[in-house]
Amino acid sequence: MTLKEQAFITETAKTLNPTKAVEKVYNIGSQGGSKTKAQAKSVATTIAHKNMTKVDIKEAMKPIVEQLELARQRAIDKLEHTESDAKYRDLNDGIDKLTKNIQLLSGKPTDRQELNLIDDDQKERIAQEILNRNKNNENSVE
Repeated sequence: MTLKEQAFITETAKTLNPTKAVEKVYNIGSQGGSKTKAQAKSVATTIAHKNMTKVDIKEAMKPIVEQLELARQRAIDKLEHTESDAKYRDLNDGIDKLTKNIQLLSGKPTDRQELNLIDDDQKERIAQEILNRNKNNENSVE
């Protein structure tokens, strides 16, 4: 596992957001050929998804995902006993956020692919270029 991948796991565990972790660890937004914030986020999401599909990273995320699943189940259980509309809405929002984090940390998609601003080939090229640059930077440091 590379240093960047280890940093990705650590940052993802802190933020529970693989895309933000990639943006920070791989320094996306200030480089990488992305013209807009939306494109930078899209590229970061592609890299996060690539990382999340790696077996060793999935294994490292399992305990975090399990804790999120337990928290989500507790929130679902509370829904049945909630009488206030406000509390119900808060629990529902929490369940939605937990579900999205579980999907992200499990390497599953959380967005509707037809809404992407750049095509998959372009995202893949940009993501691969960023990964190659970072790998070259790591090798030059060692």
